Amino acid sequence: MEMPEAQETKIVKHPKRLPITFVSVVFVFIAVYFAVQGIILLRHHSIEAYNVSVPSSDSLGATHEGILLRRETVYTSPEEGYVSFYSVSGEWMAREDLVASLDPAGDIENKLRTLYYDYSALSYSSRVSVQKAIRNGVENYDPIHFETAVRAKSEVEAAVMNALLKDGGEELKNRLNDLSYTAVKTEISGFFLNWTDGFENRAPEELRTEDFKSAGYEAAFVRGGSYLHKGDLLYKLASDNQFTLCFLPSDQEAASLAAKKTVSVRMSDGLELSGAFSLRTAADGKRLGVIEFAKYGANYLNSRYVSFRIIDESVTGFKIPESSSVQKSFFVVPRSYIGVGGKNESGVMLKGKDRNVFVPATVYVRPEGYEGEHFVIGEDSAYVYSEDLSPGMTIIEYGDARREMTLGVMATVDGCFQINSGYCVFKPVIRLRNSIDTSFVIVQANLRGSIKAYDRIVLDAGGLKEAEIIYE
Repeated sequence: MEMPEAQETKIVKHPKRLPITFVSVVFVFIAVYFAVQGIILLRHHSIEAYNVSVPSSDSLGATHEGILLRRETVYTSPEEGYVSFYSVSGEWMAREDLVASLDPAGDIENKLRTLYYDYSALSYSSRVSVQKAIRNGVENYDPIHFETAVRAKSEVEAAVMNALLKDGGEELKNRLNDLSYTAVKTEISGFFLNWTDGFENRAPEELRTEDFKSAGYEAAFVRGGSYLHKGDLLYKLASDNQFTLCFLPSDQEAASLAAKKTVSVRMSDGLELSGAFSLRTAADGKRLGVIEFAKYGANYLNSRYVSFRIIDESVTGFKIPESSSVQKSFFVVPRSYIGVGGKNESGVMLKGKDRNVFVPATVYVRPEGYEGEHFVIGEDSAYVYSEDLSPGMTIIEYGDARREMTLGVMATVDGCFQINSGYCVFKPVIRLRNSIDTSFVIVQANLRGSIKAYDRIVLDAGGLKEAEIIYE
């Protein structure tokens, strides 16, 4: 009897499957998220925004350090003695005002205080003048230059002495006349100054190139309480508000200013002034710019060197960084080829094989009433841009003529990227001038379709594209 054949047993091994759990799904999601964010960060570069301010005036003018000259009369000490001043530097003095006293014994201040002891406290106006002298001393104090502290002390003492005389009245002055001292009164009216530097009453033509180097400049101050010999410097008076500003222009500046009769400047304190201008020759043959001002000299009584900027041919507009500037290419087409589509969008009609297609586009035309230079060519032209348009395509004119033209002529428009909405939006600008600050330019304000005050634009537009999302 035959035995039945043994059946072959087949065992199939199935691959092990990892159990799909909620934790594993969350882990995979987090891993993918961080991978995507890592790729974005690798492609991302930091973007800084610049806030457009309101329109301001600016120009091509350079910054200069000029020498300030004025009519100054120097007075010397008529006698020997310790000097006490009764005015602070820069104060206006009338003719025959008591400006100082000279006391051989050196105790005039103590005598004055003793005489004043029985009187009431200082008046409100006197306290204000003393407080002002103290405040000015604090503001002008420089720890590197000790003379600023000495000058402040002298001016505070002068303010106190002036207050004592003022509040003491005629009775105090009469009693003071009985004391042995020399009263010094002004011969003319003017602004009181207690320093000298050798520039007094110098004509612009007497200046030399080395005079404009303020690094080695020194002024001699007469301090209250110091002992003076007869003939020593006592004080000087600046007769009025007029002053003259002298500077060394470059050859290019001299050529551009040669025909000017008046020039405007912006002083370091922000004050803008206009004065009569002339080109002269300094003592060493150098070209010298001279601007004469009829007023505001009192603002700079204690300054010989002042910084200022020439505001020749001033312009007004938005001041934006040079690094914000970008350029964009547009097709130049006649204005008659511009139409409006179903969504009230401007664009052009593109000719197709079977049918014509309206293509929405960015369109720039000359603003109504604008008479200056613009980025469009003539009043009947327009600039058109769309990613769906390329050279060689044919567009159709609107109206009855239905003329056709082939896209090809292109022009470049200056602009910047506005990022108010978080992505780059190209805004055209018209560059008017380079700014006084060389890293900025002045662009026209109130230009239709351009930037506005308080817009945010990209500070450095290099490498960015239109519609790119911004990560600040």
